[in-house]
Amino acid sequence: MSTLTRKKLELAMKITGLKASPLGPFAGVAASTFSRYLAGSTESEIKQSTMEKLEEAMRAYIQSGEATPEQIALYRDEYLPLIPGSQMPDIAGPEQEVAYAPKLPHRTLESFHSGPMDIEVRGTAMGGLVGSMQISSDTVEFVRRPPSLATARGAFAIYVRGDSMVPQHNPGELRYVHPDRPAAPGDSVVIETYNPGTGQKEAFIKIFLKREGNRIICKQHNPEATVEYIIPVGEPPEKTDKYAVNVYKVLTTNELLGY
Repeated sequence: MSTLTRKKLELAMKITGLKASPLGPFAGVAASTFSRYLAGSTESEIKQSTMEKLEEAMRAYIQSGEATPEQIALYRDEYLPLIPGSQMPDIAGPEQEVAYAPKLPHRTLESFHSGPMDIEVRGTAMGGLVGSMQISSDTVEFVRRPPSLATARGAFAIYVRGDSMVPQHNPGELRYVHPDRPAAPGDSVVIETYNPGTGQKEAFIKIFLKREGNRIICKQHNPEATVEYIIPVGEPPEKTDKYAVNVYKVLTTNELLGY
């Protein structure tokens, strides 16, 4: 990433008060778009079209009348000179509408620090099965939607049961699940299993290690052990309590907050 691009991103975060991940949705792009470049996880350059979206979002924010005098000054004196040919926009007054507001969704900075209470808690404990849970279609309660799940469909939360993952995941703690984000080695996962013999579904929180063929290999802390789950090929086996139906990635605190 070029020095100029990095400086634009750093100034955009300074002006808006947003971290790198929330800055993505602010500009209308994915949350990971800017954070992975700033973290040095890629050596390629950000697309010009992506930077133009950020510049348009910055201009719209300044023009909206919501920016503080300090933010406006930073934008005028430091950010704008980095964009050749750009001019300071007119600042909207109390009765003035932004000319191209319909083109860009209206966003306030507050929306990136507190979300609606619309994430379903779907994990309920199953009596008599130590360390297992049940992912239910019924909603236990609703909890706040964190910034990184602002546009995620199907996201849900569970409460941890049992002590097999202490101290990483303690009983009663809330954990958020992203239904579509793939798990990488070392990630916490919720594995939903099905036992054809009993017809029961259970869910366990573990650490994903790797996948080998039709086996998913995980580990737990207490007692320390490696646990294997089976993804059957063809008809499921008649007797097993390790038949993996779904594997869901559990988001870390940093991922939830967009750091």
